[in-house]
Amino acid sequence: KIRRLPSLYHPSHHPNRHHHLPTMSFDTGPFYSMGLQTYRVPLALYATNREKLLNYLRSHYSSCDNPNLAGKVVYLEGGISTTRDATDHEPLFRQESYFHYLFGVREPDVCGCLELDTGRATLFIPKLPEDYATIMGRIKTCEEVKEEYGVDEVRYVEDIEEYLLEIVARGGSSKTHETTSDDAEEKKDGSNHDNASPSSSSAQILLMSGLNTDSGKTSKAPTLPKSLQPYADSTDLLHTLLAECRVVKSPHELQLMRHVTELTSFAH
Repeated sequence: KIRRLPSLYHPSHHPNRHHHLPTMSFDTGPFYSMGLQTYRVPLALYATNREKLLNYLRSHYSSCDNPNLAGKVVYLEGGISTTRDATDHEPLFRQESYFHYLFGVREPDVCGCLELDTGRATLFIPKLPEDYATIMGRIKTCEEVKEEYGVDEVRYVEDIEEYLLEIVARGGSSKTHETTSDDAEEKKDGSNHDNASPSSSSAQILLMSGLNTDSGKTSKAPTLPKSLQPYADSTDLLHTLLAECRVVKSPHELQLMRHVTELTSFAH
């Protein structure tokens, strides 16, 4: 017979305390937890964060010369899986902070997009080989990942270019550019103008790039395929607004912070 260990925190252990530590949030919707009696983090926390960023960006563009949001999209890459030196040992993975703030994704090698006009959130996951399941267990489907993280759509990483081309096409121009040997020659003599984003298009792919003033390190913008580079915005706009979003906490975040603060106090 398997005997379950007692809860870390129980009133009988601490008679002067009259309540349990909260193991679930005040939100009754979908959530994720790390099992047993750990805190239930509501998916609404991440949806609220995404909406906050979208509102910041929409407010920014409303005062610009081209306020049209069609074709504008945020593109973020999560943390990358690594191994220890030349071995196949995988160190404990910790997600890139800004990516986790918006999506709550715990796995590596995942990318995400937010469409400014529709607000749709899309995740892109790696397409794992079938033999992955032999060691790591059943591979989740796109639909299962969609339900797990509460986003609008989940596709595979190999679909990113196709997806982003569909988005930028909504900005009023589907013009893209592929470099050829003839293009390279034209570029040398300055006669090639196709690398610039079409002036009639509102399309823009916002990339994460900026200085972390705490660490002194810089977030490096992802490298896009050549067909999408004319639409890339790797200024510090996204980094600045996303950092500002994280300054003011939502009610869901405050509830979680109270929980971990009380746990920390209890541990001491």
